[in-house]
Amino acid sequence: MGCSFPNEKMFTNVRRLLLRPTFCRKLSYVQGQFLSSKKREYFYFIDHQGQLFLDDTKVKNFITCFKDKKFLAFFFRRVKPNTSGRYQDEFPFISPCGPETNYIRCDDLPIVYTHLLDHNGHVIEDIETCGQIEPVIHSTNVLENHGLTNLEDSLSQNVSERPTNTSKVESIERLSYGGTGNILSVPFEPEKLCMLPESGRVYHTGPEHLGGVGLVKSSLALELSRFFVYSEGAKESEAPMAFKWRGRMYELDNSVLDLKNHIKEF
Repeated sequence: MGCSFPNEKMFTNVRRLLLRPTFCRKLSYVQGQFLSSKKREYFYFIDHQGQLFLDDTKVKNFITCFKDKKFLAFFFRRVKPNTSGRYQDEFPFISPCGPETNYIRCDDLPIVYTHLLDHNGHVIEDIETCGQIEPVIHSTNVLENHGLTNLEDSLSQNVSERPTNTSKVESIERLSYGGTGNILSVPFEPEKLCMLPESGRVYHTGPEHLGGVGLVKSSLALELSRFFVYSEGAKESEAPMAFKWRGRMYELDNSVLDLKNHIKEF
């Protein structure tokens, strides 16, 4: 049977890794430079908190990042791999805007999930409580088909033996990205979470046109990491095996690891 963080030291180490800063080298260019008489080029940076900046902004923080949700939604809806033949190594993504090309480099990935939303599109402030509330089950068939009489029995099983059919369970949460509130989001799929022990960063499936994977913002990842389940006697270098959320145990398939590696080929 799995367990949550084996000890406080492991949780502390994950917290330290999630909150550490990352520094990038400086690049040389002219912001707003003309490629032709009508075409201009701009350069942006997305940090691991999902904040968008002009790349040459010296001090990057909440004050200097872009915060207008409509602009951010417009910008992120158009993000795609940079196949233009210009700045592809330095800026692997672009967001075209008419005659302008916005080149983008990232601390990690262009899609960063910043908030967990409820079914009304509101930010869930108390994630710890939300994660302990059992979802609505429309039928007992999911349990009865596996010889179980209630949800508590299903949770007492070994992870690999638990029912994987979740069609009878409402999935109401969504992950918001791009700093857009409830404008841009994807369904929250607990089994698609993946934490890398070496960095402490957490990933989740994302928009297919951007490789199908996104990074979870550090503060949100820290809240969600309390629900990761580890095998007994797990070492600090081992990844979690499951995620216990809203009364269910989800076995992690870690499929986003392959997706994240494929992004390097863009």
